[in-house]
Amino acid sequence: MQIAYIKYDQANGNIISHGSMDSSIFDEVNQCDPYLIATDADPFRSYVDLSTLAVLPIPATGPSRDDLLNYASLKWQQIIMQGEVSAGAFQASTADVWRAWLTDAIAIATALPSNPVLWNGTRPITLAQLQALGVAVGVFCQAAWAVYGQAKTAIAAGTITANAEIDAMPWPMNS
Repeated sequence: MQIAYIKYDQANGNIISHGSMDSSIFDEVNQCDPYLIATDADPFRSYVDLSTLAVLPIPATGPSRDDLLNYASLKWQQIIMQGEVSAGAFQASTADVWRAWLTDAIAIATALPSNPVLWNGTRPITLAQLQALGVAVGVFCQAAWAVYGQAKTAIAAGTITANAEIDAMPWPMNS
């Protein structure tokens, strides 16, 4: 493939020459010639406006939609893994392992009401307290899930174009 090039002396602003060359040898030649600049879009160099022959920086582009979707997914996972909620005098993480342990504790307290369940292995907790804690964890996780859904919808619509906009969404806070 042929690409356009320009030899440009940035120190004094002079265009030395211009033309075209095979793209497969451009990088090799460019290593030996510091004045050589590809005029085709190249994220590591400038480009030349052929109407004015001005050398211009390539405009910054934001992350792709796939990048934004991946970032939103990672943000959602981070919120869940680092979440912490309270119900009465008890606290629980919203991370997967804690949610599973809470589910098990509710099942034990329901099936074996005469066996005490110890929260964190030290404090007795009642079925009602476990259920309240389970509801708090569930509400937190559902809120995070809803914000993640809003982020995906906004990314698809093109109204979110930067990671900072995902960070600024109303993610649930620890309680």
